[in-house]
Amino acid sequence: MRLDAQIQTGSILIKVTGQRGGILPGVSVTLASPVLVAGSITGTTNEGGIQRFPSLAPGTYTIKLDLPSFQTVVRENAADCCIPAIV
Repeated sequence: MRLDAQIQTGSILIKVTGQRGGILPGVSVTLASPVLVAGSITGTTNEGGIQRFPSLAPGTYTIKLDLPSFQTVVRENAADCCIPAIV
């Protein structure tokens, strides 16, 4: 008997830069979606301005970026997990 498993999760990687292309570490990144048990999850960009959210259920996600002294950015339905996209 042969059993094959299917991966039913994906990940979203977000890289945050300023208007002039400079890397922004320390940005609070919130993903929100009805497919998340808690409704949202939050992380912080690393020294390269990157935050990765692994093991996400397929669905559409809203992205919110917060950094003191910068305008908050919200992108509604900005990312589909498991479907490549550039935001």
